[in-house]
Order: sequence, then structure tokens, then C-alpha cells
Amino acid sequence: MAVDGPPVRLNETIAYKSMMLSGVPNSAFAVGYTNSSWTLKVDLVCEHVCRMLGRMDALGCDTVTPVLDDPATERRPLLDFQAGYVQRAVERFPSQGTRGPWTVEMSHKADRARLRSGPVEDPALRFESSCRSRPRSRRAA
Repeated sequence: MAVDGPPVRLNETIAYKSMMLSGVPNSAFAVGYTNSSWTLKVDLVCEHVCRMLGRMDALGCDTVTPVLDDPATERRPLLDFQAGYVQRAVERFPSQGTRGPWTVEMSHKADRARLRSGPVEDPALRFESSCRSRPRSRRAA
């Protein structure tokens, strides 16, 4: 994966709401719960992404990027999961923060509040438009 040329180093990114990576526009991923049904989390992430796409349309934007403005944000491993296959590769994963939208929740209740009921717009998100995305004018019939 690359953004405007340079490759993205996943282990230098931080997860936004368990579904996007800092500095990576228009990209989402889903990691389910390690302590419950995997699909419960994935469903909530998909709903939130759809809401985000709707907001982008409403704003006339073609890009949304999570931006971590505080370089001093404390980081911790993306997953607190002791399985050997995770531990062998965890240093190559993105990180998570310790607060706000930069955490990876393993609680369906917390995720319902954040992803299903919470707002789509956030100070950590940059909604932008490129000149290529100007709305097309309608033709007269």
C-alpha cells in the first residue's frame, strides 16, 4: 500500500476507531473481536463506513483521512491477544492509542455507542475534495 508514492509502513500508523489507519485516505479494514463473535464488530465497522461514505457524499468530498495531530500519543499493540501467530507478527501491525478514537475496543457495547450511534465527523478526520470531484452539471432533458 502506498499514499502518493511512498509506501505506508503499517507499524508506523495508528488505528482510528478500529477501522482506518492514520495518514491513509479512503481505506478501511475490519478486525473482529478476540473475545466475542468476530462478525459483531465487523457489522458495526461496515455500518460506520457506510455512514462515512454518506457524509462524504453530502459534503461533496472524495477523500477522508484520519490524522493524528499529537505525535506524543501513547501507543500500544493493536491487539491484546496472546496467540502465538499474533505475537510473532505484532511488531509489524499498526498500533492503537490509549484514548479517544485511536483505541481498538473489544467491547460490543462501547463499539455500538462509538460506531453505530456516535457521530461520523470527528476532529481527527479530514474530509476533503479534489478538483476532479466537482459535481457534474445536469443536462437539460
